[in-house]
Amino acid sequence: DRIRSWFQPFVYYLISRILIIVNITDPFNWAFFYRLFSSVLGWSAIVLIVKNHTSFFTTRIATNVFIFTCLFFWFYPFLHARYSTENFTSSFLLIGISILLYLTQNKFNHKIILLFIAGIFLGCAIASRYQIGIMILFFFIWSYIYKKLLFKDLICVTSGIILITFFEIIINAWGYNNDTFNWGYHHDFYFDDKFLNYLPYLSY
Repeated sequence: DRIRSWFQPFVYYLISRILIIVNITDPFNWAFFYRLFSSVLGWSAIVLIVKNHTSFFTTRIATNVFIFTCLFFWFYPFLHARYSTENFTSSFLLIGISILLYLTQNKFNHKIILLFIAGIFLGCAIASRYQIGIMILFFFIWSYIYKKLLFKDLICVTSGIILITFFEIIINAWGYNNDTFNWGYHHDFYFDDKFLNYLPYLSY
């Protein structure tokens, strides 16, 4: 039905091609490196969250509890090692938002570059899981209303998202071999009532 993006499979395809170049051809070894990549991505997201949010706490105890719960919850490694779209999009989303929150708290000479990089990560989050675009939209609305980011800043971020969206369209065309836009997902979930079939409780 072509309801999924080829973005994440393409990332693992690239990893596989790199491993083949260095003469690693066992699929079980590939699976290890897939999990390693997902784990590093998730760990990086948590480290950025911790680094950019410790200033929100007024006591040393609260800061230490925050750091401990973010870095040492026992189930985090299991979540990060799952190369799922949920893990992918969460990691990209947290990295992108962490960069933007860093810019709201600090002055930076090359702000436009960081805004564009944040947009690339947010674009990767959307390409991994389209629903996350709604969350990013309301983050933009919040940051603009409360003047965390200027309109021109949001334009820079959006340009990064558009760039990734353009590449994702190309990737989908490559993956499905006959399509330039992943229309199947949007049609089935928003226009054909299949969304309610996947989530029956919403029909109430």
